[in-house]
Amino acid sequence: MKQKKNLYFKYGASLLVALVISLFFSYTIFNDIFASPAKEARLVITATAERNIKSGGSDIRIVRILLDGEEVPFDSIEKQGDWKHADGVWMVVNPDSPATLSYTAENVKELQVDFQMHDGSGVAEVWSNDKRISRTDLYSSGWESYYLRKTIGSVSIFNNLVMFAGVFLITLFCLAGMEQLIVNLRKTIGIKKGVAFFIGFYVVLYVISCYFHILDLGIRCGLTLLVISAVGANVHEWHEKRDSDKKIYQIVTDGVWLILSSVILLYMVELVEQNLANIGAEYIFGNIVIYLLLLLIAYMLVRSVFYSVSAVMFVMYIFSVANSFVRSFRGSPIVPGDFLAVGTAKNVFMNYHYSVTGPMLLALWLLIAFLVLTFYFYGREKRVFSCVLVWSLPSVCLLGFMMGGALFAPDMDFWNQNINIQRYGIALSFISDIRHMKLEEPAGYSSKDSEEMISKFVETEDEKEQNCPNVIAIMNESFSDLSVIFPELDNEVYMSNFNSLSGNVVKGYMQVYPIGGGTANTEYEFLIGNSMAFLQGSIPYQQYITRNGTYSIAQILKARGYHTTAIHPYDKRGYNRAQVYPKIGFETFLDVSDFENAELVRDRYISDRDSYKKVIEEFEKICQSGQPAFIFNVTMQNHSGYDTGYFTENAVRIPGHEGEFPNAEEYLTLIRESDAAIPMLIDYFSKIEDPTVIVFFGDHQPMVEESFYETLAGKPLTEWTLAEAQSRYIVPFFIWANYEIDAEENVFTSANFLSELMFEKAGMKLLPYQEFLKSVREEIPAMDGSSWRDADGNWEVLDTSQPILEEYWRLQYRNMFDKKIHY
Repeated sequence: MKQKKNLYFKYGASLLVALVISLFFSYTIFNDIFASPAKEARLVITATAERNIKSGGSDIRIVRILLDGEEVPFDSIEKQGDWKHADGVWMVVNPDSPATLSYTAENVKELQVDFQMHDGSGVAEVWSNDKRISRTDLYSSGWESYYLRKTIGSVSIFNNLVMFAGVFLITLFCLAGMEQLIVNLRKTIGIKKGVAFFIGFYVVLYVISCYFHILDLGIRCGLTLLVISAVGANVHEWHEKRDSDKKIYQIVTDGVWLILSSVILLYMVELVEQNLANIGAEYIFGNIVIYLLLLLIAYMLVRSVFYSVSAVMFVMYIFSVANSFVRSFRGSPIVPGDFLAVGTAKNVFMNYHYSVTGPMLLALWLLIAFLVLTFYFYGREKRVFSCVLVWSLPSVCLLGFMMGGALFAPDMDFWNQNINIQRYGIALSFISDIRHMKLEEPAGYSSKDSEEMISKFVETEDEKEQNCPNVIAIMNESFSDLSVIFPELDNEVYMSNFNSLSGNVVKGYMQVYPIGGGTANTEYEFLIGNSMAFLQGSIPYQQYITRNGTYSIAQILKARGYHTTAIHPYDKRGYNRAQVYPKIGFETFLDVSDFENAELVRDRYISDRDSYKKVIEEFEKICQSGQPAFIFNVTMQNHSGYDTGYFTENAVRIPGHEGEFPNAEEYLTLIRESDAAIPMLIDYFSKIEDPTVIVFFGDHQPMVEESFYETLAGKPLTEWTLAEAQSRYIVPFFIWANYEIDAEENVFTSANFLSELMFEKAGMKLLPYQEFLKSVREEIPAMDGSSWRDADGNWEVLDTSQPILEEYWRLQYRNMFDKKIHY
């Protein structure tokens, strides 16, 4: 009887404790779930005029205020104190007394305030209906952002009883699991060591969370670890109470733990970018399936739960962090084609500065904690091969079959890959990218078309060109004119030589496919005349140029008797150029190893001047052979990153924002240096008697501070119109000749049309495919991956179902894959 009473007491106490903990969590950590909109909320943000001992001031800077995700116009907010608006930020600088922003809202549930932190920031408080809901010290040793999110609606478990019941059951389950975990610890490593382990891990978690001002996120990670511990303890307790076959137990427990590992993997990977809340439920399931498939494959190979989980989690953690870094300096995430350009990525990796974020450290903390628990429960034990294969192989086949479904190939925005990972998660969007890489034959395409179709691309012997001017093509790394986005920038400061070109010159601007990177895709469009509009998300140099004799203007000119040379003052393996260039018609390829004692800019990259010296040197060698020259020079001077601080004096400054955007200012200073090198080419070739044409263009705009764009525009990038967004994909070009050509200014085209335009202006015979490109350009003057611009400068979303674009795609597909097109 006494034992029965003790048992009732134990269960009753467990229920009471679980109820208390559930209520605490519901009204604190998970209050956003149980909150109802406040009918009326008087919100007050106070700059307290207080600061900590390290801070140089008590500034408060606010970028925006959101209520239930909608931005509150600052003009509608009551202001008390010396608040000022500058550079898109509301601020009060070193207030002597508290200054406030007040706003009354109706039917609101969540408040978000985006603060800017720096070494002169003070303390801010946020109040709702005379109740202080936050007090935050915004001091930071460097410029950072801090996003304060608070629930301001009334919280009650009765708003969502089903969810509260779920919290209660999970809490009860965790309590039972923690009890069993204590029993296990007593039997194995001892209570003291176990407690020390948990205390140590949670101290580290607390320090990370406080240092990076992400305490809410840290608490969720801590709770996740507790739930994992409870699950592991309960599963293993179940084993001890069962007398069933050991193999069945191993299959069940291994399977449960791998499923749990896939859930933790999803949480860990998305934690790095704090994106989990944006992913739909079906896509969360899809990501878990992908991670589970990876885990099962690793499990089949190594037959150990611990080693398989460790391998996959470390690889995915590294991938998620690398993805975050790539997004920060390129503006877009990692896509499958990037793995084919891994040599290029390795070459430029050391030229960026990397900042570890709080979520990255939290994800690492969670990874280590989970692996420690996995090792505790499973050790290094390996399963019998038959025991592994009997269930994991069918599971892998089933999951692989599932990944062939529509869920794993959703509609992708190939123009802005950031949207994909926000909608679908990193793993699922990556898999979808892979599935979309396979090119389907265009409608109406047939590989059995007549030889007349092949003649559009291949020039026969009796069609040799009589007018054979030397051709010098300069694709200048990141050369662009940011005044196309912000006319208030005076481009005479950094592009005076480009602007002053006159005489036998055609110049203007062109649309390109990439931004901040993807140099090889602009190169591909120029050399081959194909459009990336039909190849979004891919890198053709890495994926589609696989055979010798592939069509390009280098092949055309070589067939006309030119000596074809490519020059790139960097590693020739970048973007697979060493393999691609011979296949598309270049007879000679010089890279950085062919430069001796070259001038380096920013102590990193060979200067444009020395790159042009090499062009002239090679040109003179070719002249001795009596052949006309085609030289294609891809420069390197202006490659990102732009945070070296190299130009301390006489740098180009942003008017009204001097020193505020150092990356943008370093970039514009580099463009001034590139512009200063242009006369070197013009002066030399203007003295050459042989007819020579120079085509010069940038490959893409740079990736500098996002705040630069948003401050000068006065609004976030997400609110830019189509025309404003497309302005970030515009670069300058010119076509100059040392003989008479039809001069023209303010030409607007795109990279896929530029080589055809150069042939036409230089008086060189066009092939039928180039004639077709000319006809497309007359109807669609410029196009990229998402939009096209008409002759009046109006932008529209690109519709590839237009008849002329459908024909373009058929011809381009033939150009790429028909083996009868061969030089």
